[in-house]
Amino acid sequence: MRFHEEPISWWANHGASTPLLQSLAFKLLMQSASSSCCERNWSTYSFIQNIKRNKLTPSRADDLVFVHYNLRLLSRNENDYKEGETKYWDLGM
Repeated sequence: MRFHEEPISWWANHGASTPLLQSLAFKLLMQSASSSCCERNWSTYSFIQNIKRNKLTPSRADDLVFVHYNLRLLSRNENDYKEGETKYWDLGM
C-alpha cells in the first residue's frame, strides 16, 4: 500500500531545494476550486448573444464579452462604484 500525502504537504516537506517552484506550487495549491468565474462568463455570453442577437460570430461575441468584462473592471476604480445608488452594481450587494 502506498502512502498518500496531500500535495501541499509534499511541497512543504520536499520542495525546499527548489524555493521558486515551491512558492509557485503553494500559490497554485492554495487557490480554491470554484466554477463561479465560468458561471459569470457564461452569464455574460447569454446576455450578449440572446435570441435577438443570435447571428453574432463567435469571435465577435468573444470580443464583446472581453469589452464588457474590462469595462466592469474599470468601473471599480470610479467613486460611484463604492457609493450611491449603483454601489457594487456588479456584485449584487
